Amino acid sequence: MKNVGRKDNLIVSILSYTPHVTCSKITAPDLDKGQCAHVMNEMYADPQTHVFGPRGEAGVEAGLPYTWAGSCAVIVNTRGPLDTASWYEVWEGARAVAGMCVRRRLGGVSTGQGVLGNIFVIVKATRLGIGTSVVSGIASA
Repeated sequence: MKNVGRKDNLIVSILSYTPHVTCSKITAPDLDKGQCAHVMNEMYADPQTHVFGPRGEAGVEAGLPYTWAGSCAVIVNTRGPLDTASWYEVWEGARAVAGMCVRRRLGGVSTGQGVLGNIFVIVKATRLGIGTSVVSGIASA
């Protein structure tokens, strides 16, 4: 849709998005969707693509793992070699976990971000520790 808004300066695009989200089976009573929303509001969300990969590796523009934390933690990591994505795509993964898991007080992981699908995003209660797995056998940062 074009020319939306008070001064006709807003363009709205509606795109298909299929999340690849797995929620934890263990409830985290202290995982608050409001607090997670606050943490996610601090995340980068620009549409420009970057090369993601392990910190210090040649060619990496966005070193992983990368963590935002408050009472909720959002951890971005990779399963494989360098991959290309935008921070917006990573943010989408975090928001998908929030919408599907955190609202039920469950941590979760979104997989498949990036051109090669190597980037994943974990959202969990900080009390679980930054380095522990949120979904057994799925992802660990």
